[in-house]
Amino acid sequence: VLAAAFNTMNAFINGAWLGAHAEYAQGHLTSREFAFGAAVWAAGLASNIACDEMMLAQRAEARRGEADRSSRKSKYIIPRGFLFELVSAPNYLSEIVEWTGFATASGSPAASAFVVYVCSNLV
Repeated sequence: VLAAAFNTMNAFINGAWLGAHAEYAQGHLTSREFAFGAAVWAAGLASNIACDEMMLAQRAEARRGEADRSSRKSKYIIPRGFLFELVSAPNYLSEIVEWTGFATASGSPAASAFVVYVCSNLV
């Protein structure tokens, strides 16, 4: 319930700022700030998808292994490869990168505040 409320509040605040308060210069979509922010966001998104796919594949593999055994004990699997070799939760890091890119591209104080909220929750 709290997570849903938090995300609803975030969506409302970001949407309200972008829809009612944001004023962009004529060339904002071709600016370096926007291009850099969009590239950072895209890298975070691609990384997040890759990490989620890796975790889902490992989970499916573990379930197949459990079906072969008579025991139904759950097994903890530590993901390997990609960013899992550098940080313990690269999907969370990728989420932070996504929001940082969005905040940079949009220049939104609301999105910048959300980066701080996400970091305080995930780091």
